[in-house]
Amino acid sequence: MYQLRKRQRAIVRSFHPRFVWLIGIIVGLLIVMILAVTVFFSFRQTADVHRHEVQLAQGFVDSQLRELRRIAEDYAQWDEAFVNLVEQSNHRWANRRFGPAVLGRYGFDMVFVLDGSGRMTYGMVGGSPYTGRIKDILKNGLLALLRERLKSGTGTSVVGTILVNNQLALAAVAPLRPFDRPDHSSIFAQHTLVLVEFMTQDQLDATAAVLGLDELQVVDSGLATESAIPLVTADGRVVRQLAWEGKKPGRAILLSLLPPLLLLLTGIAGATGFVLHQAMESSTRLQASEARASRDMLTGLPNRLALTERLQALTASQRSMPEFSIMYLDLDGFKIVNDTYGHDVGDEVLRETARRMRALLPTGSNVYRLGGDEFAALLLGQTDVAAVRALGERMIRRVSSPIEFDGIVTRVGITIGVALSPTEGVMGVDLLRKADQALYFGKRTQKGTVRFYLHEDEKLIA
Repeated sequence: MYQLRKRQRAIVRSFHPRFVWLIGIIVGLLIVMILAVTVFFSFRQTADVHRHEVQLAQGFVDSQLRELRRIAEDYAQWDEAFVNLVEQSNHRWANRRFGPAVLGRYGFDMVFVLDGSGRMTYGMVGGSPYTGRIKDILKNGLLALLRERLKSGTGTSVVGTILVNNQLALAAVAPLRPFDRPDHSSIFAQHTLVLVEFMTQDQLDATAAVLGLDELQVVDSGLATESAIPLVTADGRVVRQLAWEGKKPGRAILLSLLPPLLLLLTGIAGATGFVLHQAMESSTRLQASEARASRDMLTGLPNRLALTERLQALTASQRSMPEFSIMYLDLDGFKIVNDTYGHDVGDEVLRETARRMRALLPTGSNVYRLGGDEFAALLLGQTDVAAVRALGERMIRRVSSPIEFDGIVTRVGITIGVALSPTEGVMGVDLLRKADQALYFGKRTQKGTVRFYLHEDEKLIA
């Protein structure tokens, strides 16, 4: 039970301020790490959703272009259209059958037929025949589409994004060739069908409802938006952006989790701080209590308990034989001073004696009050008999000099007994007993001297 309590006291005593700060820092880092992980996964969730939305938006544009290409290729292979538009240049038939069919059935906004030189041979815009120049309205991107079609081969159609009167549109360019008369294909392969469809807000609203992209709209390319994809014309210019109000599930998760998480972490931090504070206070109280228990309140010197613990630590911590000396000191004539002048003077004599002895000790050594008028001095590394004797004699002379207090001059003497380690053993308590024997040998034979416990042939030689 004693050993258990001793271990418990050692644990409580170990709560040094640096240790407490270390625990606090570790707990703080854990809290920061938990918050960082929560924030990271919240932003990760938002980033994943954003990537999915970008894929949906880009997929919408790509699907519109693919559908536009399919329709353009179907109409480009309409035999009746080929005869009337290419072979006969029958604009009356085109205005009555071809243009309204293309614009009305599929909702296109413009349809044009170009010859091999790029000159418009037929056009319809918004349901009305168009007789102007195609370059006046299709300025940005059309020429690049025509070049791309010619470069890719006579039978290939191309699609892309263009600007029409500063409005974004999707365009398809397909070669006009009859489906059932392949012999005419090479002759008229340079005639081209051009279909144009504006990207309207109504169309975007319908798409947004299907794809779940809120506030889907075409905005200026210079406008800073979090959720958008660039819309590049066929000639390589970023002229617009397809933007939407991106969902932020991570933010919603963070806003829902952060308050309770902060509350929980605050509770953990508070509980940890409280426990550490209590442990620190217990450690401080225990250390203060042990300090009081191991210190003489009158002289301020460590007491017998402190000396015993110091000797145990000294002999237990070293693998080699420890070298030190123990002085056992006893005042001569103190009882007479105490009885004659009272306890106040006697207490001052003890305090002054303690100060004088402590002032003479080398660095690393210390003086202990054992009780009454008895003291002990632990001299680390001091095992030379002559050196220890010289130190003891200086103590005798210094302590024996007069002491003045409150107008009263008194004088006491001192006798010293010494035991050396490892010469006379290594057990601290046993050495203290041997120093006590040497002291009382001196008290019986001649006071005011230094006596050594020297054991030879089981006889005490002092």
